[in-house]
Amino acid sequence: MSELTSATRSALLARLRHALTKFRWPVMLAWLLIIGVGFIALVHFKAIAGSTAVVPANFSATGLAPNPHGCTLVMFAHPRCSCTRSSLAELAVIVARAPDLAPIQVIFSAPAIDDEAWTNSDLVRQANRMIGVQVKWDAGQHLTNQLGVRTSGHALLYDATGQLIYSGGVTSLRGHAGWSSGHTAILAGNRGQHGPLISAPVFGCSLRCAPTAPAESQ
Repeated sequence: MSELTSATRSALLARLRHALTKFRWPVMLAWLLIIGVGFIALVHFKAIAGSTAVVPANFSATGLAPNPHGCTLVMFAHPRCSCTRSSLAELAVIVARAPDLAPIQVIFSAPAIDDEAWTNSDLVRQANRMIGVQVKWDAGQHLTNQLGVRTSGHALLYDATGQLIYSGGVTSLRGHAGWSSGHTAILAGNRGQHGPLISAPVFGCSLRCAPTAPAESQ
Protein backbone atom coordinates (compact mmCIF):
# COMPACT_ATOMS: atom_id res chain seq x y z
CA MET A 1 0.00 0.00 0.00
CA SER A 2 2.86 2.34 0.85
CA GLU A 3 4.49 1.51 -2.51
CA LEU A 4 1.27 2.41 -4.31
CA THR A 5 1.01 5.61 -2.36
CA SER A 6 4.59 6.46 -3.21
CA ALA A 7 4.01 5.75 -6.89
CA THR A 8 0.87 7.84 -6.88
CA ARG A 9 2.71 10.71 -5.22
CA SER A 10 5.48 10.53 -7.81
CA ALA A 11 2.95 10.56 -10.61
CA LEU A 12 1.20 13.60 -9.17
CA LEU A 13 4.50 15.44 -8.79
CA ALA A 14 5.41 14.60 -12.37
CA ARG A 15 2.07 15.93 -13.61
CA LEU A 16 2.52 19.09 -11.54
CA ARG A 17 6.00 19.67 -12.97
CA HIS A 18 4.65 19.15 -16.46
CA ALA A 19 1.81 21.63 -15.87
CA LEU A 20 4.18 24.23 -14.48
CA THR A 21 6.51 23.80 -17.44
CA LYS A 22 3.63 23.97 -19.89
CA PHE A 23 2.16 27.18 -18.49
CA ARG A 24 5.38 28.87 -17.39
CA TRP A 25 5.88 30.97 -20.51
CA PRO A 26 2.25 32.11 -20.86
CA VAL A 27 2.25 33.16 -17.20
CA MET A 28 5.54 35.01 -17.61
CA LEU A 29 4.30 36.76 -20.75
CA ALA A 30 1.07 37.76 -19.01
CA TRP A 31 3.07 39.13 -16.06
CA LEU A 32 5.35 41.12 -18.36
CA LEU A 33 2.30 42.47 -20.20
CA ILE A 34 0.78 43.66 -16.91
CA ILE A 35 4.05 45.38 -15.94
CA GLY A 36 4.31 46.99 -19.38
CA VAL A 37 0.74 48.30 -19.31
CA GLY A 38 1.27 49.68 -15.81
CA PHE A 39 4.47 51.42 -16.87
CA ILE A 40 2.82 52.99 -19.92
CA ALA A 41 -0.10 54.19 -17.78
CA LEU A 42 2.32 55.76 -15.29
CA VAL A 43 4.28 57.54 -18.02
CA HIS A 44 1.03 58.77 -19.56
CA PHE A 45 -0.15 60.15 -16.22
CA LYS A 46 3.15 61.90 -15.56
CA ALA A 47 2.93 63.57 -18.98
CA ILE A 48 -0.58 64.98 -18.46
CA ALA A 49 -0.34 68.73 -17.93
CA GLY A 50 -2.70 70.64 -15.69
CA SER A 51 -5.17 73.28 -16.78
CA THR A 52 -3.89 76.80 -17.46
CA ALA A 53 -5.51 80.13 -18.28
CA VAL A 54 -4.54 83.65 -19.25
CA VAL A 55 -3.06 85.46 -16.24
CA PRO A 56 -2.63 89.24 -15.76
CA ALA A 57 0.06 90.69 -17.99
CA ASN A 58 0.98 93.37 -15.44
CA PHE A 59 2.28 92.61 -11.97
CA SER A 60 0.28 95.41 -10.35
CA ALA A 61 -2.87 93.34 -10.91
CA THR A 62 -1.59 90.68 -8.51
CA GLY A 63 -1.51 92.96 -5.50
CA LEU A 64 1.76 91.33 -4.40
CA ALA A 65 5.00 93.05 -3.42
CA PRO A 66 7.52 93.27 -6.28
CA ASN A 67 11.11 92.14 -5.96
CA PRO A 68 13.21 95.30 -5.46
CA HIS A 69 16.23 93.62 -7.05
CA GLY A 70 14.71 93.13 -10.51
CA CYS A 71 12.43 90.40 -11.83
CA THR A 72 9.73 88.96 -9.58
CA LEU A 73 9.08 85.21 -9.56
CA VAL A 74 5.89 83.84 -8.00
CA MET A 75 4.72 80.23 -7.78
CA PHE A 76 1.28 78.99 -6.72
CA ALA A 77 1.11 75.64 -4.94
CA HIS A 78 -1.37 73.21 -3.45
CA PRO A 79 -0.23 72.41 0.12
CA ARG A 80 -0.77 68.67 -0.40
CA CYS A 81 0.26 68.12 -4.01
CA SER A 82 3.06 65.55 -4.12
CA CYS A 83 3.88 66.53 -7.72
CA THR A 84 4.87 70.01 -6.55
CA ARG A 85 7.79 68.66 -4.50
CA SER A 86 9.75 68.52 -7.74
CA SER A 87 8.68 72.06 -8.62
CA LEU A 88 10.04 73.31 -5.30
CA ALA A 89 13.25 71.39 -5.91
CA GLU A 90 13.59 73.18 -9.24
CA LEU A 91 12.97 76.53 -7.55
CA ALA A 92 15.90 75.80 -5.25
CA VAL A 93 18.12 75.27 -8.30
CA ILE A 94 16.79 78.42 -9.98
CA VAL A 95 17.42 80.67 -6.97
CA ALA A 96 20.91 79.18 -6.58
CA ARG A 97 21.68 80.09 -10.20
CA ALA A 98 19.92 83.47 -10.02
CA PRO A 99 20.10 84.70 -6.41
CA ASP A 100 18.83 88.14 -7.43
CA LEU A 101 15.40 86.52 -7.92
CA ALA A 102 15.15 86.07 -4.16
CA PRO A 103 12.84 86.23 -2.45
CA ILE A 104 10.77 83.94 -4.68
CA GLN A 105 7.17 84.06 -3.48
CA VAL A 106 5.55 80.63 -3.05
CA ILE A 107 1.84 81.12 -2.48
CA PHE A 108 -0.02 78.17 -1.03
CA SER A 109 -3.63 78.15 -2.15
CA ALA A 110 -6.05 76.54 0.30
CA PRO A 111 -9.71 76.82 1.33
CA ALA A 112 -8.62 77.79 4.85
CA ILE A 113 -5.44 78.07 6.93
CA ASP A 114 -6.80 77.05 10.33
CA ASP A 115 -6.08 73.35 9.83
CA GLU A 116 -2.63 71.77 10.24
CA ALA A 117 -3.54 69.29 7.51
CA TRP A 118 -2.96 72.27 5.21
CA THR A 119 -0.49 74.49 7.04
CA ASN A 120 1.92 71.81 8.25
CA SER A 121 2.07 69.46 5.28
CA ASP A 122 5.37 68.02 4.00
CA LEU A 123 5.27 70.44 1.08
CA VAL A 124 4.80 73.49 3.27
CA ARG A 125 7.66 72.41 5.53
CA GLN A 126 9.83 71.88 2.45
CA ALA A 127 9.10 75.41 1.23
CA ASN A 128 9.75 76.93 4.65
CA ARG A 129 13.20 75.33 4.74
CA MET A 130 14.22 76.74 1.37
CA ILE A 131 16.71 79.58 1.11
CA GLY A 132 15.53 82.53 -0.97
CA VAL A 133 11.85 81.56 -0.75
CA GLN A 134 9.09 83.50 0.99
CA VAL A 135 5.99 81.46 1.85
CA LYS A 136 2.61 83.19 1.64
CA TRP A 137 -0.97 81.97 1.93
CA ASP A 138 -4.03 82.53 -0.22
CA ALA A 139 -6.72 81.56 2.28
CA GLY A 140 -10.00 80.97 0.53
CA GLN A 141 -8.15 80.92 -2.81
CA HIS A 142 -9.28 84.45 -3.65
CA LEU A 143 -6.03 85.51 -5.34
CA THR A 144 -5.73 82.17 -7.12
CA ASN A 145 -9.18 82.57 -8.63
CA GLN A 146 -8.66 86.26 -9.36
CA LEU A 147 -5.51 85.58 -11.38
CA GLY A 148 -6.93 82.49 -13.07
CA VAL A 149 -4.24 80.15 -11.78
CA ARG A 150 -5.55 76.59 -11.92
CA THR A 151 -2.67 74.18 -11.34
CA SER A 152 -0.18 73.67 -8.53
CA GLY A 153 3.36 74.55 -9.59
CA HIS A 154 2.32 77.41 -11.90
CA ALA A 155 5.11 80.01 -11.93
CA LEU A 156 4.85 83.62 -13.09
CA LEU A 157 7.90 85.74 -13.91
CA TYR A 158 7.51 89.52 -14.22
CA ASP A 159 10.32 91.78 -15.35
CA ALA A 160 11.48 94.89 -13.48
CA THR A 161 8.83 97.01 -15.24
CA GLY A 162 6.06 94.66 -14.08
CA GLN A 163 5.41 92.97 -17.43
CA LEU A 164 4.73 89.24 -17.53
CA ILE A 165 7.52 87.45 -19.42
CA TYR A 166 6.94 83.83 -18.39
CA SER A 167 3.89 81.80 -17.36
CA GLY A 168 4.07 78.04 -16.83
CA GLY A 169 5.66 75.21 -14.92
CA VAL A 170 9.27 74.47 -14.02
CA THR A 171 9.26 70.68 -14.55
CA SER A 172 8.98 68.60 -17.70
CA LEU A 173 6.71 65.93 -16.17
CA ARG A 174 4.66 65.33 -13.05
CA GLY A 175 6.97 64.75 -10.10
CA HIS A 176 10.06 64.87 -12.33
CA ALA A 177 12.89 67.14 -11.24
CA GLY A 178 15.49 68.19 -13.78
CA TRP A 179 16.06 70.70 -16.52
CA SER A 180 12.97 71.92 -18.37
CA SER A 181 11.95 74.57 -20.88
CA GLY A 182 10.36 76.57 -18.05
CA HIS A 183 13.55 76.43 -16.01
CA THR A 184 15.51 77.71 -19.01
CA ALA A 185 12.97 80.45 -19.80
CA ILE A 186 13.01 81.81 -16.25
CA LEU A 187 16.80 82.04 -16.12
CA ALA A 188 16.93 83.63 -19.58
CA GLY A 189 14.15 86.08 -18.73
CA ASN A 190 15.93 87.10 -15.57
CA ARG A 191 18.99 87.94 -17.66
CA GLY A 192 16.85 90.06 -19.97
CA GLN A 193 17.09 87.50 -22.77
CA HIS A 194 13.46 87.18 -23.73
CA GLY A 195 11.10 88.19 -26.49
CA PRO A 196 7.31 87.75 -26.44
CA LEU A 197 5.61 86.08 -23.51
CA ILE A 198 6.87 82.52 -23.08
CA SER A 199 4.59 79.82 -21.69
CA ALA A 200 5.00 76.14 -20.85
CA PRO A 201 2.80 73.33 -19.49
CA VAL A 202 2.26 73.06 -15.75
CA PHE A 203 2.44 69.59 -14.21
CA GLY A 204 0.65 69.41 -10.87
CA CYS A 205 -2.61 68.99 -9.00
CA SER A 206 -5.64 71.12 -9.67
CA LEU A 207 -6.13 74.17 -7.45
CA ARG A 208 -9.83 74.37 -8.22
CA CYS A 209 -12.39 73.21 -5.64
CA ALA A 210 -9.74 71.76 -3.33
CA PRO A 211 -11.24 69.39 -0.73
CA THR A 212 -11.13 70.52 2.90
CA ALA A 213 -9.14 67.59 4.28
CA PRO A 214 -7.67 65.24 1.66
CA ALA A 215 -5.33 62.42 2.46
CA GLU A 216 -1.81 63.50 1.64
CA SER A 217 -0.25 61.79 -1.37
CA GLN A 218 2.86 59.77 -0.81
